[in-house]
Order: sequence, then structure tokens, then C-alpha cells
Amino acid sequence: MRVLLVEDNHRLATIVAEALRGAGFAVDAVATAGDAEAAAGALQYDVIVLDL
Repeated sequence: MRVLLVEDNHRLATIVAEALRGAGFAVDAVATAGDAEAAAGALQYDVIVLDL
């Protein structure tokens, strides 16, 4: 399962991405909405996790 993680806090993004990878997910992490839009346009994701 491919996950797009959108989180602007680098430390938190690293922790969450590592945990998801450890659970067997393929994770791409980005920091901005623009980067998320570009990533979602380039690849198909099963789930997108957004920071508010």
C-alpha cells in the first residue's frame, strides 16, 4: 500500500514515515500542499495523510 504523508514538521514526518515503513507501507513524505499536489499527480496513492 502506498501512502503520501503531508507534514511540514520534519521531525514528526520522519517519525511517522519510519513507523509506517516499519509496518510495511511504501511512504512518500512531503512538506507542502504544492508538493503533495505534484506527488499525487505523478503517482497513485492508496491513502493520503494530511497535517492540518
